[in-house]
Amino acid sequence: LLTPPGSEAAPAAVGGGAPAPAVRCPKMLARFFRLTQSLDKRSVGEFLGERDEFNQAVLREYTWLFDFSGDPIEEALRLFIESFLLPGESQK
Repeated sequence: LLTPPGSEAAPAAVGGGAPAPAVRCPKMLARFFRLTQSLDKRSVGEFLGERDEFNQAVLREYTWLFDFSGDPIEEALRLFIESFLLPGESQK
């Protein structure tokens, strides 16, 4: 999906052909996931669902990019969950 931290490989394409940034900054990668409409939502969900430290840091930053103030809980959850597809294995 993406160049792992510490790797010198070129960035991979994510979903709809959008080039993934070769970054090691969770905040920048979270913004890329949130603002790039052409990304494959399944790939984003798989990345955010991984348990390694970097992926979890990206997930935390990704979550902070949403503003749910004033939204009913159902609407806020729907908006968040629709931004990516949950992995098939809910045990992640």
